[in-house]
Amino acid sequence: MTSRFTRSRKPALRSSIDIWSVRSDPTHPQNQPQISFPTTSSSASPSPAGSPAAQGSPAAFSSAYSSPKSTTYDSPTFTSPDGSLTWRDSDGPAKSPSQRRKDMQREVLVRQATVGTLILTIIILGTIYSFSLSDISESPAAVRRKSSPPPNVSVLGSALGRKPPPSFRDNLVATSKYVTSPQHGGFAHQVMSMYHLTYIAGALDRTPLIPPFYIPARGHRPQELIPASQVYDFDRFRNSVNVQPVDWAEVQPKPDPAKPEQLGCWVGPKTDRDDLIERTSWMRMLGLDPSFFPLRVPASAKKDPADRVNDFGSAVEFLSAFDADVSAKDGLIDQALHTSSVTTISENAHKDPEQQVFCVDHTLYHTVGVEAHLDQHEHTAFLSHGRQLYFNQELDEAGSDVIAFVLGHRLPFIAVHVSARAACVKKDGPDGPCSYSLANYIASVERVRLLAASNGRKSREQRHTVRALSVLVSTDVTDIGFLGEIVNQGWSLLDHNDVEIRQRYGSWAPAVIESVVHSRANAFVGTKDCSESTLAALRVRAWRQAPVEL
Repeated sequence: MTSRFTRSRKPALRSSIDIWSVRSDPTHPQNQPQISFPTTSSSASPSPAGSPAAQGSPAAFSSAYSSPKSTTYDSPTFTSPDGSLTWRDSDGPAKSPSQRRKDMQREVLVRQATVGTLILTIIILGTIYSFSLSDISESPAAVRRKSSPPPNVSVLGSALGRKPPPSFRDNLVATSKYVTSPQHGGFAHQVMSMYHLTYIAGALDRTPLIPPFYIPARGHRPQELIPASQVYDFDRFRNSVNVQPVDWAEVQPKPDPAKPEQLGCWVGPKTDRDDLIERTSWMRMLGLDPSFFPLRVPASAKKDPADRVNDFGSAVEFLSAFDADVSAKDGLIDQALHTSSVTTISENAHKDPEQQVFCVDHTLYHTVGVEAHLDQHEHTAFLSHGRQLYFNQELDEAGSDVIAFVLGHRLPFIAVHVSARAACVKKDGPDGPCSYSLANYIASVERVRLLAASNGRKSREQRHTVRALSVLVSTDVTDIGFLGEIVNQGWSLLDHNDVEIRQRYGSWAPAVIESVVHSRANAFVGTKDCSESTLAALRVRAWRQAPVEL
């Protein structure tokens, strides 16, 4: 006969649960005991001897039948409430459905934890592998620096795995050579040294490392370091010259003055110790501890000792030849050590000048006395590099707004710069007070006004506008009588202490904003022997083709 139990389990898949469905039969009540493993037999085939049927046992479909314990499947069985499903657990004792759900949830959690651990292991191994590749790709010098701790790192700190502070050398390209120079003087003098440095870098085929501008304390403003890229448009400068300057903030964004790095620099032999102390204190703010080695640049062949035309050119030629001669460098280093002429302001041991970073002081290339002249032959570096240093857009707009705020308009104007140091006249001897005269500036303003009126073809209205040019004066003179004389002349005075100017246009350093104001003038009058006046006059003449006078 045909069994009324049909197995629904797929024999191809192994499972811990054996489930089959039970067809409902109207002839059999639902409360009949369920037979776990029925045996099917055909009516045509006789029952074997010893079987329950042969021994007179009740039939399989009889209510008196009780299933003997199976010798093949001995696990307990479970029946659903409606009696349509029956299952068994072949791996252990009987479990309720809630227990099985907990077991399945626990198994899912275990699998998720296993997968998460595997992913984390892969990430850690990949990170270690990438670090090993970066170590392999670094230069041998960088690997040696990392493998050996610097002198200021204790052995205990190295044993504990503490990393030393990052070095600016780690951010340099191993195959490139660089040149840098310590800053000195005021803002305008630092700008002059910067474009002289970029000019020398082009001659030496090196990359210039541009240090930040050091602005000393003035009035309510403390001393500060301003990156060169925040003042000038470096992208425009790179596209105009044959060098690619690198801002110091790019190679050392977080200098540590408490743990400076040593750097050997070449300096002029007649440099005063006080000047070297000033350079050392400035370089300390950049995280550097310099050692100065004397170097004498031979003077150029000149008939007139007062002629300085060939000084800068001969200095560039000498530095170019000296940079290529490694043996000459080693000889001068040994000589300086033998004669004890090396100057190190700190208590640390000296550091020899290195080949990758060529550090030269401005005394080796910046000609002294060029601030007093506007001869283009004495400003070769400005004509090729300095004139390409344009202010960035933010600073240029701030300077234009300050001019409009002080003058009340955006029309052409004449800029006047009076230096307290250069314009000082001591009538009562060298120790007496300074006195200032405005007469020479008034005469110079009238001369440049006439030159501006006659410069090029102009209509009658344009000539009248030029004659009525406003005058904007910037000065660091604090004498009340002199300032009152400027106001009585009808000229406008740029007051950096004006709170409204700082609130509206930003707290820029006075020297920086003054340089922008001067460069936008249509005529300029400055003070002789003043770097700021000289640089402003060069810019106005190169950018505006306007008359200037010192």
